[in-house]
Amino acid sequence: MHNKKFIDNLFPPKYDFYEMLVDQARLTNEGINAILEWLSDNDNHDKYSNVIKLSEEADILRIDMEKKLIQSFITPFDRQDIYTISKSIDKILDYSKSTVESMVDYNVECDNIILSMIEALNKGTSELAEALSMLKENPLNAEDFVHPMREKEISMEQLYRKGMVIQFNHSDTLEALKRREVYLHIKDAGKCFGDTVDVFHKIVVRLV
Repeated sequence: MHNKKFIDNLFPPKYDFYEMLVDQARLTNEGINAILEWLSDNDNHDKYSNVIKLSEEADILRIDMEKKLIQSFITPFDRQDIYTISKSIDKILDYSKSTVESMVDYNVECDNIILSMIEALNKGTSELAEALSMLKENPLNAEDFVHPMREKEISMEQLYRKGMVIQFNHSDTLEALKRREVYLHIKDAGKCFGDTVDVFHKIVVRLV
């Protein structure tokens, strides 16, 4: 740790990757919030467009970070971890956006499973943004968020299974297939969230 601080003072990082990751996580959480707003009024085209816009903005942030990562001689922690966690965060919103697009394409109305899974993801990404904001100055306290975040991933997996049980007993096979497709997109977003938490925890372990 002391050697790392000496090197950081000798060759200070060109970019603040901590802050860039926080910005990316906050924008992702904003995107999940936008999905919740759309779910409450899914005939509102402006709310739908806002989800798409935020997803595009998140992609721009990720691409910009990747360029700066290539340009940087020194990074505050392992550059592969920076790349991996940024990519995982980006996929959370990508799959969440796919959920919205699938609901529109397949004409699927929101149900309690969809709403509960997105709410869990919303809380989880909010915790992720807060945890990342503490990573630079206090990684040990940031670690306190790991268990609550993992609980959100587990709850999404449980909700997915509950939803599939309901669909397997549905008399309308076509409707069940369409809902299964939507559930899968949210489940994939939850899986990416879980992957993000794993990388985050690895970063914390290396920093403390």
